[in-house]
Amino acid sequence: MHFLLLVPFCTNQQKAGKSLIIASLVGSSLGFFFNLCTLLVLGVVQTSTALYPAYLVITKINIGDFLTRFEAVGAMFWLISSFYAMIIYLYAVVQGLVQILSFKDHRPLTLPLGLVLFVTAMIILPSTNYQINYMLTTNVPDVLVMAVVLPLVLYIVAKVRGYKASNIKGLR
Repeated sequence: MHFLLLVPFCTNQQKAGKSLIIASLVGSSLGFFFNLCTLLVLGVVQTSTALYPAYLVITKINIGDFLTRFEAVGAMFWLISSFYAMIIYLYAVVQGLVQILSFKDHRPLTLPLGLVLFVTAMIILPSTNYQINYMLTTNVPDVLVMAVVLPLVLYIVAKVRGYKASNIKGLR
């Protein structure tokens, strides 16, 4: 999903689309496999109630009482994947602002927006308890507004104004 943000910046759109489909299939298959393993190891009840069920599965790995404590490896993969996702989001925001503000270069915006992203993340979700409360109370209306209402309003405005994808600067 994150890589959809990068497709407009690819030079070869046909290869990008094919690669994106292959990556989506591989990622979905791996996600299905890991979720299936989590369900089979922990069971339905513990998987549905655990905050981080994948972490619990990793803690259960014990190969001959010699290879244990794989939690660090799982945490490392989680941190690396989260880092790359944030970098892709930051790149998309910077490129979007460069196009909207008609800047010639993206570099003056990158560091300030990265710092704003960091500070905002610390303010919005300061702790795990706050995150759980947010997910239970506020997340659903936020997602509905951002994923349904906002795109629908943008689509309606574009139709009323007569915009086409070929008329918008930066889209091919």
